[in-house]
Amino acid sequence: MVALAVVLLVGVQAWSIYSERQLMVATKRTEITSVAQSAWGVVNHFYQQQQAGKLSQEAAQAAAIESLMGMRYGGVDGRSEYIFVTASSGIIVMNGGNPSFAGSNSITRSGDKRDPTAVMAERMAAMRAGGGTSFINIQFVRPGGTEPSPKLNIYKLHEPWGWAIGTGVFMDDLQGMVRGRIIHGAILAVILTLILLAGGWVISRKVLSQIGGEPSDVIAVMNRAAHGDLSQPLPGSTPGTVLHGFSTMPGS
Repeated sequence: MVALAVVLLVGVQAWSIYSERQLMVATKRTEITSVAQSAWGVVNHFYQQQQAGKLSQEAAQAAAIESLMGMRYGGVDGRSEYIFVTASSGIIVMNGGNPSFAGSNSITRSGDKRDPTAVMAERMAAMRAGGGTSFINIQFVRPGGTEPSPKLNIYKLHEPWGWAIGTGVFMDDLQGMVRGRIIHGAILAVILTLILLAGGWVISRKVLSQIGGEPSDVIAVMNRAAHGDLSQPLPGSTPGTVLHGFSTMPGS
């Protein structure tokens, strides 16, 4: 029974961790979707200024980039995540986390060896097929880092300018949280297992003390008594126990 309880406990912990990870991913997807929509709104605002003749396209795009550079969110300090914009050619228009990346190719930077133009064509097609939005798992360098890390990005297409406006979350952040939950769950499982084992030992000793011996001895005595044999010697027992009760029966 203790072993079954331990297995069930481990199963519940594993399911809880899996469900929590799925919830964290879903929450992050909702968050970055909302941020991407806001960023798209900023870009479209300046596009409307261009359409109204108030700004040239160059000035409108420059103003949009400046506004997007200031959009930071997430993390302990509320500034861990950022907005980025990629042109249909794959060239980075702006990157709020790594401003120096502007002008370089986002596909090449992600470590993808395929033709950047073809990859961006696929992404643009995915955005159009998704109503202007798509999620993509990529590898990208963290701000201040040198090696690519797994990242879930959302891209929202601004068709007039051919911009893919995006943001994302580095998945190893979530994996770090999950690892923390696994460690916490493992410690809790060990503690509860020890408690169950200790409780099982105490209960078994209590039962044996009431029986007055091993259960096999009691079963043997009861079998002999059921056949009318009360003459067999009984194992030594403590007064008040089941075995002691048998030993005081007439004929035993």
